[in-house]
Amino acid sequence: MTSSQPASGYRVVVVCDDHALDSAGLPSAAIPAQQAVAAAVAIRGYREGYTAHQFAARQVAKLAEELLEVAEHMAWPAYPETNTNSNIKAMLGDIDTAGTMAKRVFNNPDSWADQPDSAVDPLPMIAELADLQVAIFCLAGALAEITGQPVDIVALARDKATADIDRGVR
Repeated sequence: MTSSQPASGYRVVVVCDDHALDSAGLPSAAIPAQQAVAAAVAIRGYREGYTAHQFAARQVAKLAEELLEVAEHMAWPAYPETNTNSNIKAMLGDIDTAGTMAKRVFNNPDSWADQPDSAVDPLPMIAELADLQVAIFCLAGALAEITGQPVDIVALARDKATADIDRGVR
């Protein structure tokens, strides 16, 4: 694993298979969770056939799809007669539309064939990704408070990505 500190101030980490994997070919427990998840996804086969730029763009679609799945577990869509907040209804409708389209696009390799490298502007995306991660950590904290159970979302992500290796690409 190598890392560098570009002039922008962002730390860039590259996972190298010979250092990131253990003797069984799984992400090593010695590497940070973020790199372990990325390695597990690569082992699973989701990186195959995509440039880094295409893969990055594809992950934006995956984020929209996963947001839909999280939003589907909010109670008020199931009880429209008690939900009088039209802004929330509109937001959930937009999430549903975007998430449904994102799933279709994510699962269609042809959608990414002509994705130009210039479509991904990495440095601003890194800043926004940090904002997404803050929201994820805050949601995990709120769910821990609601359930009374600890929610270590980083450990859960690592465990899920590693467990999904055997499924391969769906």
